[in-house]
Amino acid sequence: IPYMARPENGQKRRVPDHDIPLGSPRKVMPYAVMSDAAANVKAWDNSMSKVYKSMEDTFDEFDANHSGDIDFKEFQKSMEELNKSKGLNLTKAEMRNLFRASDTDANGQISFKEFVDGFSNKGNSNNKRFVPE
Repeated sequence: IPYMARPENGQKRRVPDHDIPLGSPRKVMPYAVMSDAAANVKAWDNSMSKVYKSMEDTFDEFDANHSGDIDFKEFQKSMEELNKSKGLNLTKAEMRNLFRASDTDANGQISFKEFVDGFSNKGNSNNKRFVPE
């Protein structure tokens, strides 16, 4: 396995269990596996940080007045720009429906949490509002 260092004392390499990637808490793990698990967790954290940073940047582009929420005028303007650049051809009624579906607390604004939830799937395949089928 190329990601694990070869033991110097002739011991066989131990492969992490896929069901317990960080290993059993009752076993003493070889150093190579423990350090690899820590590196994997760090890589996952870095990856998720990049995803959220990208989403924050996109949210900031939608939130023209930097109020922390996206109202329908900001949403419509940004979606019209996306229509032009990506060729989405969404009608104003479709934009309104998308906005209403995303505004889960029905306060007339999309918060960052609602924006992020629009890209996620919380156990319901119909919940991905911003992801095309």
